[in-house]
Amino acid sequence: FQKQVSSLFTEWYQICEIPSGNNDLYAKFVSQLYLNGLLRGDDLTDRFFHCLLELSVSHWEVMQLSQQVQSSFLAIDSYVKLIFSILKYSTVEDRGGKLFLLYKVLTVTVRTIQNDHDQRKENFNSNPYFRLFINCLSEICSLKARRDNMNSEVLFAFANAFHDLQPLKAPGFSFVWLELVTHKLFMPKLLMTDNQIGWPFVYLLLRDLFRFMEPYLRNAELTDPIRFVYKRTLRVLLVLLHDVPDVLCCYHLYFCNVIPPKCIHMRNIILSASPCNIRVPDPFTPNIDIRRETSKAPRILSEVHAALSENKMK
Repeated sequence: FQKQVSSLFTEWYQICEIPSGNNDLYAKFVSQLYLNGLLRGDDLTDRFFHCLLELSVSHWEVMQLSQQVQSSFLAIDSYVKLIFSILKYSTVEDRGGKLFLLYKVLTVTVRTIQNDHDQRKENFNSNPYFRLFINCLSEICSLKARRDNMNSEVLFAFANAFHDLQPLKAPGFSFVWLELVTHKLFMPKLLMTDNQIGWPFVYLLLRDLFRFMEPYLRNAELTDPIRFVYKRTLRVLLVLLHDVPDVLCCYHLYFCNVIPPKCIHMRNIILSASPCNIRVPDPFTPNIDIRRETSKAPRILSEVHAALSENKMK
């Protein structure tokens, strides 16, 4: 089976090497995969994408060892192009079928990264996977022009994948993870989704980040890697405070519960956020009257009693 997949991937690689590209060739190749029964969404599909990813990463490793850095990512780039060509030229008419295939691909990717991380430990190299996800995020932008409007669902699928790869589960992937979840092609798009349906995913990923940092911050064990993550986290919070303060307002309860009390700077950034539709009065105004501002109940999206339940106080 691996030889069959390798042969198909070589054929696809050669198609991608055509300078101008050919949509008809892409569509024909995807149809061939369907005819071969490789995209039915079963265990064979899992094996197919797993083999493709292993071939791509192996190609990267071989090229790196031979000092051919510029061409080391060609296989990974071709793999990403195949994934989104399948979504684009899929014979499946309904949107759910295409998203199901995408979830299959992401599940295989997450499982492969976790296994690679656990096996190699300190020798784990996240560069090929970073390239893979960055290319995927770039490809998501091209889905905007499609009639079936899959952009939001695809973003949510990647958010769930990043949640599964959170630093607590794969510490060696934490730097790449932080770069991906805060990337300009990902987090801003989640924040700008219609009806704020992407906000819970932003909260989920920030929660993963805070939970990872909490023991280090609580014990003041700021090694150089943790200090880097801490500074990057502060930058993210400051950007949110400036651009989308409502996110910090809506989820401030959980954020402040998980951030240790000694992290005054980080907590103050969150607590200083105010909703965009509320004008904060000047505290130095004489005879200030804040009854109008405080008469409106704040919007809180985090679970209010979560901290009490976790500590068995309720």
